Amino acid sequence: MKEQISVEQALSQAFAHLDAGRIEQARKLARSLESRRPEPQALPYLLGLISLKEGQGKKAAQHLSRALAKTPDAVPPMLAMARAQIQQNRLIEGITAYRRLLAVAPDLAVAWRELGDLHIAGQDFAAAAMPLRRSARVWTALAPLRNNLGIAERASGNPERAAEEFRIAVILDPSTAKPYANLAGVQRKLGQAGRAAEFAVRIAPEDAACRIEYGQSLPDEAAIEQFAEAVRLLPDQAEPHWLLGETLVRLGRTDEAAVTYDRVLSLDPADSFGAQLALAKLGQSAVPERASAAHVSALYDQYAGSFDQDLLGNLDYRGPEVILDGLRRAGIAGPCDILDAGCGTGLAGLAVKPLARRLDGIDLSEKMADQARARGVYDSVAVGDLVPEMAGRSASYDLVIAADVLIYLGDLAPVFAAARTALRAAGHFAFTVERGEGEGYTLQPTGRFAHADSYLRRLAGETGFSVTLLEPTVTRREKGDPVPGLLCVLSRP
Repeated sequence: MKEQISVEQALSQAFAHLDAGRIEQARKLARSLESRRPEPQALPYLLGLISLKEGQGKKAAQHLSRALAKTPDAVPPMLAMARAQIQQNRLIEGITAYRRLLAVAPDLAVAWRELGDLHIAGQDFAAAAMPLRRSARVWTALAPLRNNLGIAERASGNPERAAEEFRIAVILDPSTAKPYANLAGVQRKLGQAGRAAEFAVRIAPEDAACRIEYGQSLPDEAAIEQFAEAVRLLPDQAEPHWLLGETLVRLGRTDEAAVTYDRVLSLDPADSFGAQLALAKLGQSAVPERASAAHVSALYDQYAGSFDQDLLGNLDYRGPEVILDGLRRAGIAGPCDILDAGCGTGLAGLAVKPLARRLDGIDLSEKMADQARARGVYDSVAVGDLVPEMAGRSASYDLVIAADVLIYLGDLAPVFAAARTALRAAGHFAFTVERGEGEGYTLQPTGRFAHADSYLRRLAGETGFSVTLLEPTVTRREKGDPVPGLLCVLSRP
């Protein structure tokens, strides 16, 4: 008769088989222990690990729940439980499980890395930064970890840190293209020269993203070839077509560019790249009444992480201060219920907060709205188009402000009407625009709209406002030159 091994021996052998990938042998030993009474304490954990290896996340979670009922703060089953939740695509429960684990084991590098990678997979790059930083303190020489940390730092508005992480990643693994392409993108943003994009294309010539990055690092004449290759590789994606069109315009090949922009619109009917504006600037289509909501949202989602730094540091932006000064000169002292229409990251809200009894914000960009909420000055921040949002808040506010928001709208009649609806009697609508000539609005080479002062006066009268203040101003600079603007404060009867 074969001698029965002890519980401890069976468990030890089962875990060893599992570590070596011998799942069937581990399962046989686990089954041999299921009849033992009392149940071996480590058996539910073992069964949970076996189920995880087999891709049975739900079954694994059931076993691991029993394991944690016996030892609630045991780190190995807590880690396995987090993985079991992710295997079931229960992302919120998985994130919660990792956070609970890290409260018990704050130095567990593997958990920090997996939590960070989970945020990366969910496109929540900024949230990934802290977990990946904690993990990188221990695992200093893992190229994929340093690349993901670079992605997280870039999304968090830390391009210098991102560049350093990408540099470490390419040193650790010089045979992988993505870290080179990521490094090239950050260097381009920082105005730094380098050959990282060229190396990325050498390693992965059939990777369209590498071609796109390389194209953006080259003079226009050479970039054409890279963008054309990207179009070949991704014929049904709008981005390479858009970049090709923009390059053709700069080279004066406008007829070819127009055909390319038409293709962009066919691939992206919501027009997140602004192809309709581009066609209008070429004289190939009528000037639209506004930039598409998808374009404005995509534009500001892209810049949310670095928006304040770019606007205040590079463009000398002072729109909120201009509006606040205009409100004071118009005799508006508060306390007011205020709506910040197109609140962005909350710079204007911060300026008018001393006047506010209540302060609400609206923005098209989810990521900008997140920044505004984090600023902590708003009572609420909603994501949506300002016209329907204002129209749906009848007689709710004493003051509506829009700092450098209406530059993406040509026809302001719907905006004026919606603002009037949102205001109570004797309320005010204060905003800035870029100053245009003539009688109406014009689409500028920048893709933004400019409005004539006569247009604003006429529209105010047509929508039931009186003009309290309308004067030239400058809210920012572009390429070192002041951008002519208008400050307007309207009053509702």
